Amino acid sequence: MATRDLIHQSVVMDVLPWPDGHGFAGRENWWEHVLSVSEGRKLDYLLGTALLDADLQRRLVEERDDALLKAFGLSDVTCQWLRTIKATSLADLGREIAHNVEYLPMTA
Repeated sequence: MATRDLIHQSVVMDVLPWPDGHGFAGRENWWEHVLSVSEGRKLDYLLGTALLDADLQRRLVEERDDALLKAFGLSDVTCQWLRTIKATSLADLGREIAHNVEYLPMTA
């Protein structure tokens, strides 16, 4: 496959500014991918996105905003579990998730 073809088939993570991004072509493919992966991978994507945007970080760390969690397709069990974690920073939250990820539901 030619390099040019690969460029046209790239998936674009277009979520910032939250939630609609800049409207890049292919963003639907990104969300289809996010919603099809395991809970652990969804959390990876959520944490990665929160690293890029201070408001998302606040909503995740301080509020555990339900709309944000649901946008990434997290299960009710995972959302409830996230709300029990005592963390005051994204690093603390990420550390707790990493130490307990094996207990997450294996939904995809």
